[in-house]
Formats: sequence, C-alpha cells, structure tokens
Amino acid sequence: MGNTAIQISNLYKSFGENHVIKNVSLTVPKGSSFTLIGKSGVGKSVLIKNILGIIKPDSGVIQVNDINMTEVKQKDRIQVNKKIGLGMLFQGSALFDSLNIRDNIVFGIHVHSKLTNDEADHIALEHIKMVGLSEHILKQYPSEISGGMQRRVALARLVAMKPQLIFFDEPTTGLDPIMSDIINNLIVDIRGYLNATSFSITHDMNSVRKISTHIAMISNGEIIWQGSPNNIDNSGNNIVDKFVRGDSK
Repeated sequence: MGNTAIQISNLYKSFGENHVIKNVSLTVPKGSSFTLIGKSGVGKSVLIKNILGIIKPDSGVIQVNDINMTEVKQKDRIQVNKKIGLGMLFQGSALFDSLNIRDNIVFGIHVHSKLTNDEADHIALEHIKMVGLSEHILKQYPSEISGGMQRRVALARLVAMKPQLIFFDEPTTGLDPIMSDIINNLIVDIRGYLNATSFSITHDMNSVRKISTHIAMISNGEIIWQGSPNNIDNSGNNIVDKFVRGDSK
C-alpha cells in the first residue's frame, strides 16, 4: 500500500432491507487528515465501525497498513489494533467516571505496561499541559469538569498512547463555537505532533475546513464526492453544495 493508510474497496453493509453502505471505495493517504461528511443517518458511523471491526461488512475489503481488517478474527482484534497504532476519540469523550483525570489519562498505557506512580504522574502532567489545561485538575473527576474540558482530557489520553491512526467521531458535537475551535486546533496540532493519520466524521463545516486535508461526502450509503477543502465550495455537486451551505431545501 506504500503511502496509503486505509484502503476501502467495494464495501457493502446492510441491516435487513436497509442498505446502509453501498459499494464504498476510499483511499486515505498516510499522514493525511481525512474527513467524511454527510447528514445524520447516511452511514458515517457504520463505515467507521466497519473499519474498526465493531461491525462486519457483508462484502468488500478494508486494508489498514497492509492488514486486511475484514479477515481479522475477533479474538485477535485488540492485538492487531495495537500493532497498527489505532486510537479513537469518542463523541462523548468516554472518560471513566470512577477515575480521576490523572488516572484517566494513563489508563490506556497501564493496560499494556506497568507504570510507577512517578512515571504516571509525569505522563499525566505532560499531556494535560499539552491540551492547555492546568495540573490542578488531575485530582478532579470527570463529573467535576466541563464538557469541553472532558473532551480535552480525552485528547490528552489519546496522545499519551501515541497512536499512528486516529479516529475522531464528531469531535466538536455539543460544544460552543469557541471550545469547538480549541478542539479543532488541538486536533491539527496533535496530528502533526504524532505524525499520524486521522479519519474524522463530522457534519460541522467549521471543523471540516480547519482539520481536513482530504474530504469525502457520503449520501444514502454512497460516496458522492471527494476533494480538498479548497474545492469543496465549487464541488459541482448539488447535494454537496446544499450541505456546505446548510440549506435544507
């Protein structure tokens, strides 16, 4: 695959009579920030779940770093994800309510290796500062901080794992415009810091313009347009144009 991080070929996925993914083919270059856009319910989340192995496609091939993910057995999934350096920022941050912020940040590392308390303290402090938060929140719990701060803590936990392929699921949903801009800037900085590839799904055009190097739009389970942020305003596709303008008519 050379310079390709993800190669999706002729992917189909249906749930009964509901054909959610129809003959989707995508190429995600290594080091790119690839963003999949589209209205709610058109297949964005289902596509990501197929890539991650949460859902098995009906047919087609998904290759990640030369590994055919559609052939990976469920019992081997965690080890394969570790091998390809996969990381995920969930829409709801997915912090552990019973752990303080310090322990949330180092949790993923603890799963794979043992840390001394000093090492854990150092990692948590380094990464909380990286996302622009002060060290005093390390002793707090997720319920004691705002949604925007929770999203930044989730980013700190993600970076601490040093992933090479990062998935962002609606990273700015539920955030105000200022916090959304902070998260978008952090996503750009983190991808550069890690020299990673990212795959995002979002309907927030401000995010799309700020974080993307490559964009594709999905509608009714099919990829209807692909291009760059520079040419999305002149896509030549009426459905894309309406989505970009936020036009419901």
